[in-house]
Amino acid sequence: LMVLYGTGFIVLFMSAPRLDMPRNAPVMNIEPLATLLMGWVALDQMLSAGQLLGGAIVVTGIVLLTYRRQG
Repeated sequence: LMVLYGTGFIVLFMSAPRLDMPRNAPVMNIEPLATLLMGWVALDQMLSAGQLLGGAIVVTGIVLLTYRRQG
């Protein structure tokens, strides 16, 4: 797990200068939501109402930021 996590961060920081980060930054905030969903799918964890609400807030924020930048 440490190797996979470390490799992911190394690839992220190596590719960051090549990406248009101001445009792609909102998508980086999907990590907590992806972790929540993977815990639910892979580990059969129960999701609380607060976790679902937090996930909805993250998705709404990303959609609003993306919509605002396109307009």
